[in-house]
Order: sequence, then structure tokens, then C-alpha cells
Amino acid sequence: ALRISQVYGSGGNSGATYQCDFVELFNASTSTVAISNWSIQYAPSGSAFSFAGAITSASIPAGGYYLIQMYCPASPAGSPLPTPDLTLSMSASGGMSASSGKVALVSNTTQLTCGGSAGNCFPNADIVDFVGYGSANNYEGSSAAPGPSNNTTSVLRGTSGCTDTDQNGSDLSTGSVNPHNSSSSTYSCSVAILVVTKSASESSVSAGDSYNYTIEIENVGSSAASGVTV
Repeated sequence: ALRISQVYGSGGNSGATYQCDFVELFNASTSTVAISNWSIQYAPSGSAFSFAGAITSASIPAGGYYLIQMYCPASPAGSPLPTPDLTLSMSASGGMSASSGKVALVSNTTQLTCGGSAGNCFPNADIVDFVGYGSANNYEGSSAAPGPSNNTTSVLRGTSGCTDTDQNGSDLSTGSVNPHNSSSSTYSCSVAILVVTKSASESSVSAGDSYNYTIEIENVGSSAASGVTV
């Protein structure tokens, strides 16, 4: 139920939206989850994990977010983050990459030893969630999430953090950076979200004529929809 919902490694770079790197967590379940003595860990795209930051005492309510500030340069560009729920100390040499890297949410504070070889982080029962982005050599599923191409975008999990099929390549995408902390509004994944797509239409319809169109309705939410009419 706990997942990494957003990763931003461009903090403080020239043209960056925000001054600091961050990792955002989201609780997709319907009850509070305690994450005390867990950790957020980071590794460069092709290297072993080099940073493990402890979450000493925390819990995330149902539908809630948790903002973790990672690295901030000495003279950063951009705006301050919304108030972080946790601030971790990453050295400049261990700062997060803007375009490629690996982030793990781990249910203890022991630093992972994997990441130096392709695919060697799995299986691991201690890994609660894992995001490999850009050219990362480890990731959930068959491909890494896309890596941001500029300093104003982040890696975002779909449907406000709800989408999780254990496929980084399809569950996450790049988009405008948008951090949430514990003061942000909660988001319920137990809703039906309908996307309606209509086939190409005629530019005009003559009097007395009729045309047939195809309407496709896709439920991208996590609950069934009833009483749907078009």
C-alpha cells in the first residue's frame, strides 16, 4: 500500500523549479501505515546503493503523502519546497541524478548491497517499493520509468500515486514537478475514474444524415463504476 509516488533529482540546478531534491511517498490503502525505522535509499543508475536515510518515527494516514527532502546545493536555484516531513542529509557527491537513478523504500535501515549489476536487487522482501528511472539497471517490471529531460519535471506515479502494477515503465511517467507533504489533501484510490474517448467526428452533418461513432469508456480507477450512462 505504501509506494514512492514522486522522485525529483533536479533540485537547485539551473532553471530548477525547487531548491532541493525530494522523494514523495503515498499511502494508497484505507488505513494508517507506520513507517518508523524504515529507510529511503538511493543509488546511481548503474551503481550499488550508496545512501540510506532512516525514517525514525512516522506514519502516513490513508490517502496521505509524506515528503522527504534529500539533497540541497549550497546556492540553489528555484523555490523552497513545501515543508518537508523529513529532511535527510545527502552529501554533494551522493546527490540524486536528475535523469537516471534508483530509489528504494525499505522496511528497515540496513543499506542495500545490490544495484551494481543489472537486475540484482530482486527478489528482496525488505524492499517495499522501488523506482528505477532513466537508464537505471534495476527496476520493477520489464523496463525503467522514463527519466526527466529538464529541471522542471519529476518522475510521477499515475493517478496521484495510486497506479501500481509493479511495472516502473508504465506506472510512472514524467510531468511537472508537484510535491505533496502531510498537510496536502488526501487522495482516495478507492474510486472509479472514467476516461471517455470518442472516435474522430465529421466536421459537419447535413440535414437528414446520420453518422455512427465509437465511444470507448475506460475505468482507470481502482473500484467498479455503476450506473454509467453516456
